[in-house]
Amino acid sequence: AVNMHIKSFGPISETGQSYTMDVYFRQIWHDSRLRYSLQGLEEFSMSWLFLDKVWKPDTYFMNGKTSHLHRITSPNKFLRLRQNGDIVYSMRLTISARCKMHLRKFPMDTQRCPLLIGSYGYSTNEIVYKWAGVTVEPGLELSQYDLANISIVGHHKYIRNVGEFSMIKVNFLLRRNLGYYVLQMYVPCCLIVFCSFVSFWINPDDVPGRVTLAAMTVLSITTLGFIGRAALPKVNYATALDWFVILCFVTVFAVLVEYAVINFIDKIRVDIMRLLEERKKQKELREAQKEESGPEDEEDDEEEVILDKELDMDVEVPPVTMAVPKILMTYEMEDLDDDGHSSAGETEDLDSLKVEHLAVPLAETKMKVTRSYSVPTMTKGEYRFDHPRLVQDTSIDILLDQHQEPLAARVTLRSTLLIPVNMLKRFHILPTEEEVAASTEPPDKFSAIDIYSRLIFPLTYITLLTCYYMVYTYYMVDDKERYLDKYN
Repeated sequence: AVNMHIKSFGPISETGQSYTMDVYFRQIWHDSRLRYSLQGLEEFSMSWLFLDKVWKPDTYFMNGKTSHLHRITSPNKFLRLRQNGDIVYSMRLTISARCKMHLRKFPMDTQRCPLLIGSYGYSTNEIVYKWAGVTVEPGLELSQYDLANISIVGHHKYIRNVGEFSMIKVNFLLRRNLGYYVLQMYVPCCLIVFCSFVSFWINPDDVPGRVTLAAMTVLSITTLGFIGRAALPKVNYATALDWFVILCFVTVFAVLVEYAVINFIDKIRVDIMRLLEERKKQKELREAQKEESGPEDEEDDEEEVILDKELDMDVEVPPVTMAVPKILMTYEMEDLDDDGHSSAGETEDLDSLKVEHLAVPLAETKMKVTRSYSVPTMTKGEYRFDHPRLVQDTSIDILLDQHQEPLAARVTLRSTLLIPVNMLKRFHILPTEEEVAASTEPPDKFSAIDIYSRLIFPLTYITLLTCYYMVYTYYMVDDKERYLDKYN
């Protein structure tokens, strides 16, 4: 039987994926050869020097790394012998063991670290391990974790090349404390992001102020993100802290891009206004020259105006001839006698209807269509209208282009594809000459983009933060916890 009393727990290394603890490790077994019978002496302790003369199990930590026995001021171990032959062997050990960590939820993660104990050389036929209990020192606290639970797993068998061996296991459930990361990462990054939103209230003409504020927030987020990442192993996936830093970085970078867009739009507007002023000056200059010039110059000017008008006139483009299928319709009608009965094998063709309007050569295909028409009967070469009959078999020969879609389908598909194009044409950010020329009032101090950004950016950031918290708190589960719950 194995008993363990934990004196201290930690440190826990994410980069080394290991944990360390200081324990009193006790083993209890029975050796009938050491039984004695002395009155008044139920058990006695023996010096560690006597341990070399007593058989001991070759217990080792299967996932241990650098465990060691304390030897100051003397080896911290002793042995107690009872009358019935039971032996208690106690040691003070510092155990360092491997703990594979899953850090997708870091720093909101929960790690489960095992300690595996077994015999190195004795098989299950010779030694079988079982737990006598695991206790913790009262008031035990960890700096970054809470020791949430300790669960022991009884006798297990594992097979090696030389046979079957006994093993026991204890799992330590460690839940990370968020206090350090909230104070060092989450709160500073959120404050930096909200500081970047202040640029929406700064005058767009103050280029150095807005650019400096946006650039400093981007650099600050980058620096804080690298500080938190340095304490983690170089894993090939993004942790929860990485996604938070990316969210903050994208937000402050979007603020910088927003001002770049505003500055570009203002530059376009200024250039258009300068162009309109130049046109206005040229027009005034031509009118002044016209007033100073004589009648001959006026006639030349009139000719130039007429020529300009002719050049500006829209050229009428003739309509494009659409390809219409060539339809050859042949109606076959049964010959009926006076009683209304048909004459077998006797048919007569009516005038065929032909529609020809082809823009491209068409390939010939034949399509059979069954329709019913009410037509007059014909008997002995004369038409009679008193007994109308139904023509049931009507053959229609249609000449269609095998590679050409129907006109209605092409129009519908083209209209559908042009929907986003038409929407983009209606929605524009850059000002046009007509808008600049029509605006008689001076532009506002803040653009509409700045005004809308004051509301859109904070609401979007808060919404994404809420989704981030909900996903990593209630939806995402630690991979290791799911794996251990499945097999334990």
